[in-house]
Amino acid sequence: MAFAVQQGVAQPLLGETGERIDDSLREGPKKERQPTDSYCVIVFGVFLFTWLIVFIFAGIKGNLKRVSSLHDFDGKECGHAQGYEDYKFLYWGAFPSTPIDFGTEKLTGAVMTVCVKSCPTWTDKDTPPATLECKQNTFFDKCDTTRNVKEISSLNRRIFVYKSTPYLGSFCLPAEADYAISTVGQTTSMWIQKMIRGVINHLTKIALVILLCVLLGFVTMIMIRYLAGCIVWLILFGTVALLLILGSFFIVAGLTGMKTSTPAPAPAPAPTPAAKLMMIGNVVDLDLGLQEVAQAPAAEQPAPKPAAEQPAPKPAAEQPAPKPAAEQPAPAQVTKKEITTKTADGKITTTTSTPTTQTTTTTTTTTTTAPGTKTTTTETTTNNANERTISGPGAIGLGVVFIAIGLILALVIFCNFRNIRLVVGIFKATADFVGEAPGLILITFIQLLLNVGYLLVWSFVLLWIYTLSDKVATNHNPFGEFKMNGLSYGLYLYHVFIGFWIEEFLVQALFMIICAAAAVWYFKLLMPGYEPTQTGVKWALQNHLGSVALGSGFLATIKFIKFLAQSLKMKAAEGGDANKGLILLAACLECLANCIEAAFRFIGFHGYVQISLTGKNFCEAARDGFGVILRHVLLTATLIKLRDIFIFLGQLIIYLVPIIVGIWWISKSLIYSVEDPILIVVILLVVCYGVSQSFMTVWSAGSEAIMHIFCVDEEVNSGAKYAPEVIREVDNEVRA
Repeated sequence: MAFAVQQGVAQPLLGETGERIDDSLREGPKKERQPTDSYCVIVFGVFLFTWLIVFIFAGIKGNLKRVSSLHDFDGKECGHAQGYEDYKFLYWGAFPSTPIDFGTEKLTGAVMTVCVKSCPTWTDKDTPPATLECKQNTFFDKCDTTRNVKEISSLNRRIFVYKSTPYLGSFCLPAEADYAISTVGQTTSMWIQKMIRGVINHLTKIALVILLCVLLGFVTMIMIRYLAGCIVWLILFGTVALLLILGSFFIVAGLTGMKTSTPAPAPAPAPTPAAKLMMIGNVVDLDLGLQEVAQAPAAEQPAPKPAAEQPAPKPAAEQPAPKPAAEQPAPAQVTKKEITTKTADGKITTTTSTPTTQTTTTTTTTTTTAPGTKTTTTETTTNNANERTISGPGAIGLGVVFIAIGLILALVIFCNFRNIRLVVGIFKATADFVGEAPGLILITFIQLLLNVGYLLVWSFVLLWIYTLSDKVATNHNPFGEFKMNGLSYGLYLYHVFIGFWIEEFLVQALFMIICAAAAVWYFKLLMPGYEPTQTGVKWALQNHLGSVALGSGFLATIKFIKFLAQSLKMKAAEGGDANKGLILLAACLECLANCIEAAFRFIGFHGYVQISLTGKNFCEAARDGFGVILRHVLLTATLIKLRDIFIFLGQLIIYLVPIIVGIWWISKSLIYSVEDPILIVVILLVVCYGVSQSFMTVWSAGSEAIMHIFCVDEEVNSGAKYAPEVIREVDNEVRA
C-alpha cells in the first residue's frame, strides 16, 4: 500500500492503481442498510443461552451454604459429607490450657472439633446434657460430656459442654460470644441507620452536587471549544522552554562549578550556664575560665620562668614538615556548640559550629620568649558541610541531553504544525458534537451501570460454580479449601470466557453507537431529519449488532488467552526455580496477548467508524479503516497524544471539583449525633466518577471517530467538503 504526503496532508492512494476510497461516500453515510455479520448474533445468542443453562445448573447443584461450612477433626464437612447430613454444626469440644499430646501430634483447642446435630443449651433450672448427639471422630470417639475443662486430656477425651447458639447455620457459638456479636450487630445497625438518615436529610444537596457535576461536564466542553488551542500551545511551548532552561542551568553549573546548599537544621536552644561548666581534662569554658584567671590575686599568679629556663625553640630544620592538604584530617564538626581547650603550655583551641553546620576552628598559641615578651599565633579553619558543587562532565552532559530533547521536541512541533492545528480543530468540533448529542452521555452512564450490575451477577454465579468443587481440609483445620474437580473447572473456564465476551459486547456496542452518531452529525447537511443519538442506537442495535458481537468475540478470545497465560505463570511459580522456562514462556505469551489486544482494539474501533459510513461487515470495514489510519498516521498519533491532556483536565474538573464542594457544603450542616457522612461521600464519589467517565468517554471516542470521518471526507471530496466549520477553516488555512 502506497501513500504520499504533500504540504502535510496525506494523499489518498490505495495499492498501485491509486483508486480512491468508496465513492458512494460522496453522498455521506449509507442510509439504506442491511444487517451485517448476522451469524455472529446467532453464535452470541447460543453462548448466552448455554451460559443461562450453566447459571441454572450451578444454582440447582451448588450450595452456597458450603461457603461457610466447617470441617471436624477428621476433615469431614459437617452437614455435607456422606453420613454427616444430619450433623450440620461444628462444635469446639475442648479448651486445654496447654497443647495435648495425641500420638505424634501436639493439639490445641482450635482443632478439637466434632460435628453435632444441635448446639447444646439449657436453662438455669436444668442440668447440662450428659451426652451430645454428635458424629464421633478420631479424637472424640465418644459423645460423653463434662463440665470440668481440666478433666480433658489425651486419655480422657470427653466433650466439654457449654451453652451455645447456632451461628451462620454452620457452627455453635458460645453464649457469651453470641452476646458480644449481638452487641456489635446492634452497633452496626445503628451506624447504618445514621448513614441512611444522613442521606435522606441531605438528599436535596446531594442532587444539587450531582447536577453541579453534570453542569461542569458541559462547562468542560465549552472550555475545550474555545480554549483548546491555547491549552495545547501553552503546554507544548512550555515544555520546550522548560527543557531548554534546565539544560542551560546544568551546562552553566558544570562550567562554573556552581555551589548549592542543603537546607539547614533548625537552630538549637542556647546552652545554659550549667551546660557551659563542662570540663573534660583541661577543657574549660572560655568566658568563665578567662574571667577566673583575670580575677585571681597577683600572689596566686604563677611566676614566669627565667629566660634561662625557657626551652629554646627548635631550629626550622627540625620542625616537622606540614602534611599535604589531602592528608590533613578533616576538622571535627560540632553542631551548635562552642568548646574551648586550654593546655598548660598556653595553647587555646576554640571550636564553634553555626546552625548551618558551618564549623569554625580557631587555635591560639601564646609563647613567652623572654620576661615581658609574648608571641601569639592564631589559626582559623572553616568547613561548611552543606555546600555541594555542581560541576564536571556529568552536569554538562545532563544539560546537553535536556537541550537536545527540547530541540527535538521543537523540531517535531514545527514539522507537525499543520497536524496539531487540525487536531485542535477536531477537538473543538467534538465539543460541539457532545453538546448537540447529550443523549450519548446518558447512554454511556447506563452502560456503566449495566457493567456494574453484570459484574455482580457474574460474581454470584462464579460463587455457585465454586460450590460444585470438592472441599477438603488438612491438618485438622476447620476451615476447608475448595479444590476444583473436572466439572467445576470446565464450568469455571466457560464462565470466564462468556464473562469477557459480555463485558466487551457492552463496551463495543457503546463505541458503535458513538461512531454512528458522529457520522450522522458530521454529514448533517446531507442527512436532514436524522437525529445523531437516535440514529446511532438504531443502526447499532438493528443493523450492526452482529458486527459488535464479532468484534467483542475477538477481544474476548484474546483476553481469555491472556487469562490462561496468567494462570499458567502462577501455577508454574508454585514449583519454584524448576519451572523458570515455563514461567518465561507464559510471560511471553501474556505480553504477546497484550500487544495483540491493544492493536485489535484500535483497529476494531476504526472498523466501527467504517461500518457507520459504509454499512460493510466487520472484517472489510476493519481493513478499510486501518488503511485510512495508515494514510494519516501522523494526524492520528498527534490526536491520541494530545487527547490525553484534555481527558486528564476534564476528569479533574468534572470529578474532583464537585466532590470537594459537596463534602465542604454538606459537612457544614451535618448533625453528627444522628448522621454519618460516609454514605454521602461514597454516593458522590461513585456518581461523579460515572458522570466524568461518561462525558470524557463520549468526547474521547467522538474525537477519534470525527478525525477518521474527516480523513475520509478529505479523500473522497478532495477536501473537507462537509466538515464542521471549525475544522474546515483550519483545513483551508493548511491547504493555502
